[in-house]
Amino acid sequence: MKLLTTNTQFLIIGLCLLLITVSCQEKNTQVDTTSTINGYSISGSVANSNATMVYLVDTANKRVDSSKVTNNSFLLKGSIGEPNMYNLVFDTSTPSYAILLENMAFNVLMNDSDVLITGGDLNTKLATYKRDEAIANAQRLSVLKKFSLATITDKELLFSLDSISQLETEYAVSFIEKNKDNVLSSMAIAAVSLPLEDLIALTERTKNAKNSQLINTLTTTIAVLQKAEDDKIAAEEKVAAKRKVYRVAAPQFSGESLSGTNLALTSVLKGNKAVLVDFWASWCKPCRMVTPEIKYIYQQYNKLGFDIITVSEDRTQAAWRQGIQEDNMLDWNHIYDNQMTIASQFGARAIPHMVLIDKDGKIIKDKISVNQLKKELAIIFK
Repeated sequence: MKLLTTNTQFLIIGLCLLLITVSCQEKNTQVDTTSTINGYSISGSVANSNATMVYLVDTANKRVDSSKVTNNSFLLKGSIGEPNMYNLVFDTSTPSYAILLENMAFNVLMNDSDVLITGGDLNTKLATYKRDEAIANAQRLSVLKKFSLATITDKELLFSLDSISQLETEYAVSFIEKNKDNVLSSMAIAAVSLPLEDLIALTERTKNAKNSQLINTLTTTIAVLQKAEDDKIAAEEKVAAKRKVYRVAAPQFSGESLSGTNLALTSVLKGNKAVLVDFWASWCKPCRMVTPEIKYIYQQYNKLGFDIITVSEDRTQAAWRQGIQEDNMLDWNHIYDNQMTIASQFGARAIPHMVLIDKDGKIIKDKISVNQLKKELAIIFK
């Protein structure tokens, strides 16, 4: 049997004492970690440390509070404006500990290698978010291990990794939306790498947010990504201008439409100058987030010779039909891609995945972004 270390025993004992204290409701020693108080209160216990002082410092490394460490315990009390990240720093060589501080009660149990911080609404939400991130990373490692043991194919590996990444993106977007009025949203934006289209859609969904930092972070991030994409497009156009570009013929496909009849790419191409093949699913939140922009583009160019085929990767036809109804996407063509047959033809291993095709059935741009789509159509219909 593996014996617990002294430090681990300390944390367990400390946590038990904390729970006993809370349940007893003793007037002078009980710390309520859920109720709002006039300011913050950080009650801490430190194991195996020679520290005599603890400091609360902000992100600029400025001290905002301090307390003596007596009998391995300390208490910090004060008040702050908006919730934000701070660090607990000791006068010894021990590392600092980050805390998302707000005017609520907190309990801190720590030793040289571990820390447990409880209390605070935002701190609790952040801990849950980090826990779910850790679960996703564990799932990713599990898939990689299966591949290394040759129990899954490379195609299954890519599909599994893409699915995990897709779920992570959806969870991050949902977390940001739910916390648009507090600092957690801007922290999440800075920590995750969301596609430009998702960020633009988030800007629209959070335009009434009370958290100005979120709006500023979104604006700055979008500007950086937009410039990078514009530079990439400009470089591609420069290369294309120097040599004749040969377009590859798109795979010819057909499938069941909403009416139950067979719909082919060739029939949609007739009479049109460009057709967008949009691989989509009702469960794909990033796909549905860009739907308003796709609608606007369709309305802008449809009468000029532009059409869309949305290819659904839904698991059931019922979900496919319901998603189309919910997003009011009935103006253009839809095909149900049973067993991902069409997606495989185009090499679409993850969604969203859009392909722009010219009037001759050749690919103008594979994996085209909404921004690139706007630029290409502006050239075609100028």
